[in-house]
Amino acid sequence: MVEWKTQNRVQKPVFKDEDTLFLNEKPARLLIELLKGDDYGSSLSKKIDTTYAHTTKILGQLEDYGFTTTTKEGRKKTHTLTEKGREKAEALRELVEAGKGENQ
Repeated sequence: MVEWKTQNRVQKPVFKDEDTLFLNEKPARLLIELLKGDDYGSSLSKKIDTTYAHTTKILGQLEDYGFTTTTKEGRKKTHTLTEKGREKAEALRELVEAGKGENQ
């Protein structure tokens, strides 16, 4: 169940635990996409087919849970998987690939 709380006047979903986050398609796809390498939020939003605003919320949650880090380069922010994030992303990718094999 998603709880809502106000942070800096913006409503941001706060998940009870990090595993609950990955029951949603977009956070899982974003983490798997970062396995391909560091990327910018705007690029990631196009790759996972969601708005930039939604992508930045997801990236914030991933960073809060220690799955990603952000490096600021001028006005751009580069998002990178941490070791914890890489392990979770690889497990999610294996799960997705196993599901694709069953559907064929």
